[in-house]
Parts: sequence; C-alpha cells; structure tokens
Amino acid sequence: GGASAEERPPYVLLFEEPELYLHPSAQSQLFRALEVFGSSQSVVVTTHSPLFFDPASTKTFVKVYKPNAESGATPATLVHVVDVTDVAARDQLQLIVHENNNAALFSERVVLIEGDSDYVVLPHLLCIVAGERADQLNDVTFVRVGGKGSFLRYREFFSRFGIDAVVVADLDAVIESFDKLSPSAEDMARREHLLQCLDGLEDEIEPPNGERLRALLNRGPLRQRW
Repeated sequence: GGASAEERPPYVLLFEEPELYLHPSAQSQLFRALEVFGSSQSVVVTTHSPLFFDPASTKTFVKVYKPNAESGATPATLVHVVDVTDVAARDQLQLIVHENNNAALFSERVVLIEGDSDYVVLPHLLCIVAGERADQLNDVTFVRVGGKGSFLRYREFFSRFGIDAVVVADLDAVIESFDKLSPSAEDMARREHLLQCLDGLEDEIEPPNGERLRALLNRGPLRQRW
C-alpha cells in the first residue's frame, strides 16, 4: 500500500530550454504535455521560445534581461515579473498575436505602428537613417496594431513587460483617437493649441473649387511627383 495521491509531496518540474532541437509542432506538443502536468503540479520553464507560454495556463512570466550598455544603465541582470492571474491581464494576452508575444519577451525597444505599409517602410527608413549603426538595431521590433484605436491596449500589454513602447501614427491621429496615444497633460495642451490655430486658418483660407483643383493636378511638375 503506497501513499495516496493526496499524501504524496507535490512535485516541482524544472525544465531548461525545452524548445532545443524541436520542430515548432513538437514544441507545441511538449508544451501541452507540460500544461497537463502543471494542472496538478508546479512547472518552471526557462525558454527563448514564445510557444512555451499561454494565457490560459501560464500564471506568471519572469522576464530576465540585461539593459543595453549604450543606455548608460548599470550592466546588471534585471528581472521583470508579469502576473497574469487577473482576468484583465489574461484577456490582453489572449488578444495579442504570436509575433507580439515574441516582441514582449525578447525585445528591448518596441515601436507600435498602424498597418502593413508602415511595417514595410519604417524599418527600411530606420536602417537608412542609422547607416553604419544599422547592425545595432536588432533589439528594435516593429509591431502592427491594426488601427489607432488599439494603440492604448498594446501599450498596456507591453508595459507589463517593462517596455515603454513608442507610437508612430499618421497625422490624422491628432484629430481622431488622440487619447489612445497615452498623451500627457502637456501633449493635450499642445494639441488644443494646434487645433485652435487650424481653426483660425480655416477662416482665413478660401478652399479651391473643383476647376482650380483640376488645373493644379494637370500641371506637369505635380503630375511627375504623383
């Protein structure tokens, strides 16, 4: 007569880098096996793969990283604990796609952008501006949010991992969804001043009629630029 399940001491399974030498499909299969074991016992996994966590079964993430030496921070390992036991946090993580889980876990700097065209153009422009320093930008990750209304949700998501995400938006964000950019009181005051200036210009400038617009469009230099 061995001890019953209730009498046995709990197990703690420690697994370092379970993704090594495994195809992604096999990683998912192993994660599900750990998920079953973790339903009754404690499982601690260290990993570089975003496939080894899931909002429905993972209770806590611990992000371990070293700050970039160029930032002037003390060269020491930092630990950022992300507790996702509350419903709001789980809902946030459930909404974020795989590529953004990867960014939250392994990137130091995140740039939030609106859509696919930004995702193609902005990294290219960044490399052009950086020039010879382009190889130092591997820790910069561009993340598509799918529209201005999602900027706030994504910033809250990344803030849980100690990342202050930068937002790059079209200028129409000044008119619509400005509150989704997490503006400061100073930002709001500047926006209000800008809108007042634009209202003043609208009163002074007479909008061109259709004939005038067609004439401008047919001018050689303008057609070449388009």
